[in-house]
Amino acid sequence: MQTTQEPSSLWLDTASIPGFAPLDGAARADVCVIGAGIAGLTTAYMLLREGKSVVVIDSAGVGTGETGRSAAHMFPPDERFARLERTLGTGNTALLADSYRRATDCVESIVRAEQIDCEFERLDGYLFNPHGKWDATLESEYRVTSRLGIDVRRLERVPGLPFDTGPCLRFARQAQFHPLKYLAGLARAIVSLGGRIHGGTRALSIESGATGQSVGTAHGDVHAGAVVIATNTPFDPRFAPRERQQAYQSYVIGLRVPKDALPRALLWDSGNPYYYVRLAAAAPGAAHELLVVGGQDHASGDGIDPQRRYAEIEAWARARFPAAGQVEYRWSGRVMEPHDGIAMLGHYPAGQANVYIITGDSGNGMTYCTAGAILVTDQILGRANRWSELFSPARASLQR
Repeated sequence: MQTTQEPSSLWLDTASIPGFAPLDGAARADVCVIGAGIAGLTTAYMLLREGKSVVVIDSAGVGTGETGRSAAHMFPPDERFARLERTLGTGNTALLADSYRRATDCVESIVRAEQIDCEFERLDGYLFNPHGKWDATLESEYRVTSRLGIDVRRLERVPGLPFDTGPCLRFARQAQFHPLKYLAGLARAIVSLGGRIHGGTRALSIESGATGQSVGTAHGDVHAGAVVIATNTPFDPRFAPRERQQAYQSYVIGLRVPKDALPRALLWDSGNPYYYVRLAAAAPGAAHELLVVGGQDHASGDGIDPQRRYAEIEAWARARFPAAGQVEYRWSGRVMEPHDGIAMLGHYPAGQANVYIITGDSGNGMTYCTAGAILVTDQILGRANRWSELFSPARASLQR
């Protein structure tokens, strides 16, 4: 996993994550999951619930990768459904919408079943034009989402905000949560189900044998019938479609705002650069909340000073939220953007059987990683999943 060398994110600073010892000698399981972020732990949890034995290994520990550097909201794709319909076709776009719904429902179901205190909320999300106008982007998005049966309404403005967004689209029942409190709950559930988690254990190789796969580490090998690579970008070049996705950096700040001064909602504008907004709880008993504002995405390695990005986000936020106080957090995360805008999830037939990848979060990591866990679990269990072709990492371009 790749992380940025920056101050701790809000999530890293406000969660108690259980630690796990490195692997100590050879291990055997039905499935070895590489990566202890939301993709890996959700997959492990779902497989354990289906009766599979699972070993999870991570080079550092639970939540130390990109999950803890996200904004942790579940919202429609930033590529827009209308644009995806033009390139992928109506059928594939309907499947994509189905995966988003099911992924959000899945997180909610796990939170309830395992009683995970992770600030999960169902919230409405709003897409608006940064210039306060109803434009072709909003019109086409409204037309396509309505046709797909998504619960979308056109409103004259986002209600309750201190600035007038102008016309917008309301996407009902989206979601947000604290990603690392969620992972802590998943980790506890995995252990209670008999799963094993090992931190400080870097996967070095994957070799296919007569009885399955062998994942090599410095602490011993993990022998498994199947391997799931859930490390944001696959560590093994044989399973890393590098030429088919590009890394982007996204920046986030957390500012104090008076508690209950703003409506609990998700915001996303259609500008370039675009911005996204949510609220997060502060410490118990505090008189303030944290306004989480992100954006200013750019291709990794373009040489632009990150401090400039943070300053642009802060200026944008203060111009619209005059109650915003001091900046308490600044962090960034790496987003993998596939060439056709949708994630690469599932079996990757690169000369070895029973190896699966979850990559290409495309700025919607909480959603795509959960959808990937659903899909990979089905594939390992031999169940049909109608998303398999859409998300196949071995697919040819879906663009028409």
